[in-house]
Amino acid sequence: MRRNNKGVRGTETIQESPALLRELMRSMYDELTAIVDYTYGQILWDSTLKMVAELFAATALTEMRHYLTLGRLLRDLGAPFGLRPTPQGYPTTSLQGECNPAVAIQMLQERRRDEEAAARNYQRLSAMATDSTAKAVLSTLARDEEEHAAALAAMAKRLAGS
Repeated sequence: MRRNNKGVRGTETIQESPALLRELMRSMYDELTAIVDYTYGQILWDSTLKMVAELFAATALTEMRHYLTLGRLLRDLGAPFGLRPTPQGYPTTSLQGECNPAVAIQMLQERRRDEEAAARNYQRLSAMATDSTAKAVLSTLARDEEEHAAALAAMAKRLAGS
């Protein structure tokens, strides 16, 4: 991918719309939220539903890679230096009742819906992008999110059947 930083990998400027750059920044915030949510889920289920905790842990690591990938993409597309999405006061929520499989299923279903929305978002951003590398990166992220959604749905189904 070309950068617009002189002397780094060429001097050409990649022309992407400011709207796409804003959406990519927003997607970075969404990835941070996902990292927090999945890490919390891992902590919550570590001692009672190990298979759910392990799925959440693996998914959090993938979301971390997505955050890094989006940051590099923004840099390479010439986003203004100094833009850095950081967490901004995540809302605190509490679970009602006990930590049991029914609550785990509910969490898995909520995360599945989030992953499906993320996949649609990356597909939309890929369609907006004019740079072929950006299109490919965003399409890959969309596929990852679809895989997450499928894994979460399978885990919910597995728990519901047990």
